[in-house]
Amino acid sequence: MERPVDPPARCPVCDTVYDSVSRHGEGDGLVVNLRVNRRYARVCFDPVTVDGSARVDFYHHTHAQVGRSEPPSDRTVLPAGGVGADDR
Repeated sequence: MERPVDPPARCPVCDTVYDSVSRHGEGDGLVVNLRVNRRYARVCFDPVTVDGSARVDFYHHTHAQVGRSEPPSDRTVLPAGGVGADDR
């Protein structure tokens, strides 16, 4: 995992401010937890090319950044579209 050298101020996927960004590339592998998360409401994925190599930037959005007053409880039942499906 890397950190982009000059990340944008807003997420290029949903045009929302974000808490952090991480870059994942060849050999890193990817794991995405689809459970309710108390820290982040959603993570946007942006495929990029760096020096000719494919990478994926992960933009991590807190609940406040997507307009939620507080995180859901760990027992929240997800809607059919998942957490954050209607936030964009």
